[in-house]
Amino acid sequence: GWNRGVWDSDQPGVDLLFRRLTHPAAAGEILLLHDGAEARAGVDRSQTVQVLPKVIEHYRQLGYRFVSLREILPDEIPEAL
Repeated sequence: GWNRGVWDSDQPGVDLLFRRLTHPAAAGEILLLHDGAEARAGVDRSQTVQVLPKVIEHYRQLGYRFVSLREILPDEIPEAL
């Protein structure tokens, strides 16, 4: 379901992660980010969490809006999610 990975899992630092996430995006693009729910204990996703407010503000200033996957793909996302 995603079409652009930004490789946040390699913990590149907040500045590089911001550049990866704000590289010109196309409308409807789905960015892959990791939430730290992997089976391995101790996975650090603090850089991803730290950069998200800046990324969201960046895209909002450009006129983008954020929607759920259900809004984009209503026939492919189960109601339970």
